[in-house]
Amino acid sequence: VSRRQNRLAEARKYLEEAVQHQQAVLAKDPRHLTYELWLAMHYQQLAETLTQLREWEAAIEIHKQQIAFYHARATNYDKRQHWNNLAASYQRLALIYEQVGREREAAQAYGAAAAWFEKLVAEERAYKDTNQSLVAIYGNHAMLLARCADPQLRDSGRALELAHKALKLGPEDP
Repeated sequence: VSRRQNRLAEARKYLEEAVQHQQAVLAKDPRHLTYELWLAMHYQQLAETLTQLREWEAAIEIHKQQIAFYHARATNYDKRQHWNNLAASYQRLALIYEQVGREREAAQAYGAAAAWFEKLVAEERAYKDTNQSLVAIYGNHAMLLARCADPQLRDSGRALELAHKALKLGPEDP
């Protein structure tokens, strides 16, 4: 086992403990802002570490926990940062699903990511990079639908529609 693998394994252990501690604090006081921020950061770091370790199923589970966390915050506190983080979490989950060949789940996650980013745009609460995120999601989702091995999921018409949406938002970066 390489030195890098050992460091990643140590980081994973630390991050898992941090996530558990922060979840416990937030269970007692859901509005504790500091722990909310730390938990969000540690979810992301843990998911990235698991991805680097190629522990795909564990990374998927962390992303699902992260999505549940942001979904609760987005619906309960109505803050655009939670909507943005929720959309970005769905986007990362879609990429992992696609990487491990779970195309149907990837398509669903891309759809959810787009819906949350579109909500930000529709309510004029978007961040300056929201359109870039939408362009990436539309493009990735279009490619998935266009070249999907599963004929039931492959949908060239929807792929073309998403590609056109991407071009409308960012013609310089299709």
